[in-house]
Amino acid sequence: MPAKQTSESIEAEAGLPIVERMAALGMSQAAIDHAQIWLDALSKVVSGRADELPDHLKRELAEDADAELVGAELPADIVQNHGKG
Repeated sequence: MPAKQTSESIEAEAGLPIVERMAALGMSQAAIDHAQIWLDALSKVVSGRADELPDHLKRELAEDADAELVGAELPADIVQNHGKG
């Protein structure tokens, strides 16, 4: 799959948009709505319109990024401090 393939082209290949496939599989409406929110956000980010994301999504993305940074720093600290003391 090419790296720049859009969600729309992926859905066209699959036959149905992902949220419709989720509904067909009997997934909850809450899960479908959540997926749609993130698919819409992803489309905005990919098209250079990240500034249009709702504030709650910006906060959640920032929290995830902070958690990833902390998670990456912990092993480095362990390695750096191993043997000291």
